[in-house]
Amino acid sequence: MTFAIVAFLIGGLTINASAQVKAAKQDNKSTKQAKTEQKVESKAVTGKEVNYDQVIKDYEKNVDSFIKAYEKFLKDGSDENKKVFESYRDAALKLEGQLDKAKDKLNRTQVDNFKKIKARFAKAMAQKG
Repeated sequence: MTFAIVAFLIGGLTINASAQVKAAKQDNKSTKQAKTEQKVESKAVTGKEVNYDQVIKDYEKNVDSFIKAYEKFLKDGSDENKKVFESYRDAALKLEGQLDKAKDKLNRTQVDNFKKIKARFAKAMAQKG
């Protein structure tokens, strides 16, 4: 009887460990995808000159990715999706800060695009699940 209980406990621990390994691999995959998207932002700065059209494009990509990931998180509430949308949010906020500081260097079209994207981002962040 004791042997059966010990065997049952060991088997349960093995299954639990296997599930944790699978979850960690899936989480790692999602994190890598989010980091790949964030690397796009570094293309906008070349030397000392900043390509603000590219910064705005990168900002929009991160905002769009954030919105998709956040909506997915609101549907299922998984920790994996939370980490993904948080990484896009952080990247978008970083770019938003860069663009806010450079508003005087942007032309009218760039400012208008930035304002539209910023409004979409704010609206998405205001959603509650």
